[in-house]
Amino acid sequence: MRGKVQGVPMEGERIREILRLWGLGQSQRTISASVGAARSTVQDYIRRAKTAGVRVEEARELSAEELLT
Repeated sequence: MRGKVQGVPMEGERIREILRLWGLGQSQRTISASVGAARSTVQDYIRRAKTAGVRVEEARELSAEELLT
């Protein structure tokens, strides 16, 4: 079974993939299906990225912990 710490990098990768697909112009519904996350989760991550001023290119360079905060 995965521990909480081990799950953080996986979630960071999911966020990066959501932002990457969003940067390519994919719809939230398509992104949701692609990454296996609820559409509300995709919306939340995109909203947080916009609020924080994180561009798609910058997300690739951030650690999982930075993406999650």
